[in-house]
Amino acid sequence: MSARAVAVDVGGSRITLLDVGEQKYGDSVLCEIAGLRIMIDGAHKGDDVRKVGHASIPDQLRTLTGAKSGPIALDLLVVTHMHDDHIGCLPELVGNRVITSKNTLALDPKWRWEQAPDSAPQDAVITGARQVALALAEEPRSPDLSDAEILAFLADAGGLEDRYAGMLDELSRQGQLYRYGTDDTAPLEQAFRLVGLQLLGPSPTQLRITQQKINSNTSDIFRAVSDALRVDARTNLADLYRRALFAQTGAGNAA
Repeated sequence: MSARAVAVDVGGSRITLLDVGEQKYGDSVLCEIAGLRIMIDGAHKGDDVRKVGHASIPDQLRTLTGAKSGPIALDLLVVTHMHDDHIGCLPELVGNRVITSKNTLALDPKWRWEQAPDSAPQDAVITGARQVALALAEEPRSPDLSDAEILAFLADAGGLEDRYAGMLDELSRQGQLYRYGTDDTAPLEQAFRLVGLQLLGPSPTQLRITQQKINSNTSDIFRAVSDALRVDARTNLADLYRRALFAQTGAGNAA
């Protein structure tokens, strides 16, 4: 396990903040409490592979759990929210059966992607505009990143919904899936009452307000970027992201 991971032992329980590398944002936590194994979030996309100076998430989990081969069994997997720096590499860990979970708590995809711009038909303008619009709903990336780095980020943002949905489908086959904001989570709280699990929020009303705000912003950006690309389809998507980021936050310099 990388020395950058941080473990805290409390009364026989252990909570470990996994090493999530040097990329900004993101987290992944393994909680071992009262004989139960709970994982929260999945670092970044690509953290399922070792990087120089940083062990992969699978290697860290195997070191912590002692599971040398086969799936690492979880009692509960929690995905706190639908940003790429928290969903991270979970779709790959679940899809490749590096981890399995008896129970999963994750937001229903509708609270972020319902009514999001559709990439069908496969039109380059629509697809590019959708990527930029969805990326603006993520944590902002520095405008100083290279074009290649920003374009990779845009592609990841555009594909996150499908990765997330595929992950939930697989988790529903492995065990009990609770879609927060839609499903009754009382049975989950009851099952984990010995570790004091309480779901405090957000409420459906708060989720709805957030969804409406995200959809409004995403739709506005989608239309603006679509218009720009239809004027000149050769316009660099990375530059369009920088401009939209500057207009939205005032961060960085307009391209």
